[in-house]
Formats: sequence, structure tokens, C-alpha cells
Amino acid sequence: MEKLRKETSTELKKENICSRCFRNISWIERRERGGRAYYYAAHYDGYSKVNGRIRRFISKCYLGAEKYVNVEKFQNLELAGLADKGRFKRYVRRLIDMLSKEELEWIRRLVEERLGN
Repeated sequence: MEKLRKETSTELKKENICSRCFRNISWIERRERGGRAYYYAAHYDGYSKVNGRIRRFISKCYLGAEKYVNVEKFQNLELAGLADKGRFKRYVRRLIDMLSKEELEWIRRLVEERLGN
């Protein structure tokens, strides 16, 4: 059975804009299935009358898994879903550790071009 809970972590709440649809996030849901965790951004879309009854409308966007276990077997980058805001810095650090001096020099030139140096 799937476990569901609203995530109140400040790490997830830092940015209230959804990475998928760019709407405000009302809350983050963390669902567990098969021993793995998955994140969803919930968007409160208001109330409406449907068949004479007032109904609350909520839509959800999938933000990804907490960890990508199968892909990670081949990548070793600690891949994570959109809910992990620090993932890009971690990816860069892991990649830097894997690259040769020549590859790092090539990246340095690219970064300097981007920065206008």
C-alpha cells in the first residue's frame, strides 16, 4: 500500500514555484511505494460547483524520485528529483571529482567565456 504524507520540510518549501508548471505550490507530497519515495507538488485550484455540490480542485505535478536507484548504478552522480534543490551543485562537485586535468581546463575555459572573462 502506498504511504502518503504532506512534506513540511523547509528545504522543499524554500521555493514556492513548481519546476514543472511554474505555478505556486500549495504543499509537497511525499509518497512511498515499494520502498522508494516520490515527490509531487500539489496546486490548490479553488472551488467549483459540480452537479450541485461544491468541490475543491487540486492538481499535482510529479517532481521525481527521492533517489534514482537503477540509473545511479551506472552514473554515480547521486541523481535526485526536482524536489532536491541542491542537486545541481552536488552533480557538478561529483563530475569535477571524476574529470582529468585536461577536461577541467576545457571546462574552465567554458566558464570563463560564460562569465565574460
